[in-house]
Amino acid sequence: MSRDLSLAEIKLFEARVHHHFQQGTSKLRGKTRARTGVKARQVQFPVMGIGIAKQKAPQDDVTPMNVTHAPVTCTLQDWYASEYTDIFNNEAVNYDEREELAITIAGALGRRLDQIMIAAVGAIATFAGVVDVNVGGATTNLNVAKLTAAARVLDTKNVPAGDRYFVGHAKGKEALLNSTQLTSADYNSVKALVNGEINSFMGFEFIWFGDLDEGGLTIATNVREGFAFHKNALGQAIGAEVGAKVDWSTDKLAWHTHGIIMAGGVAIDPTRGVVRVQSQET
Repeated sequence: MSRDLSLAEIKLFEARVHHHFQQGTSKLRGKTRARTGVKARQVQFPVMGIGIAKQKAPQDDVTPMNVTHAPVTCTLQDWYASEYTDIFNNEAVNYDEREELAITIAGALGRRLDQIMIAAVGAIATFAGVVDVNVGGATTNLNVAKLTAAARVLDTKNVPAGDRYFVGHAKGKEALLNSTQLTSADYNSVKALVNGEINSFMGFEFIWFGDLDEGGLTIATNVREGFAFHKNALGQAIGAEVGAKVDWSTDKLAWHTHGIIMAGGVAIDPTRGVVRVQSQET
């Protein structure tokens, strides 16, 4: 087999991987606070407390608000999506075969980014609130009552109305699509049944996941853990943007392709901006 691969071909493959990754292989990227170009293994997200405006009498000193500052540390880790292939050895190889490999690598890295954020939520000890499985009926799947309860928790914490998201499983989406309130034009302007999807409701933009080999949304004894959050309550840090390498392996006598990313995720302000929502799946 030939071990000659031009730099141009390697760069072209790397560009393909990067292009497909940027096309949206990660569902949660852009939905959280982000730090990119991090040149360290750890980065801090600032967390500022709430300030209260005060009055003062003439000639009195101004009383400072004494807003608390408590930065949260996010640790970045390296992740790889690697595969052995001989597609670079064949001059007549179908272009789509290389494209498919680039898509596969980009997809693996995108799902890993999502799993990093899901794991960050799973590590939260105290949420702004918990909507349990009994809301909207005994041991129920995702329903309108759970969504209104999650929205109420965020409203109570005075969380801004914009940039709110709800992360749920495909089975929860099915349950919502079977909800008369959600699909009725009297309750929701989104034509959920017409489009076969739910885009927004109760101020939330929905992000749906199926079963993921990376882990996905936690489920135990048929109880699925979803969550509602505000963009500023979660943080994602990217050190090295998605890149790709192609090396010759003398052990495998094949090309070793690597997709690489350095990233981390952390809950910045979970006691104000993240609500855990439990649903019973059957």
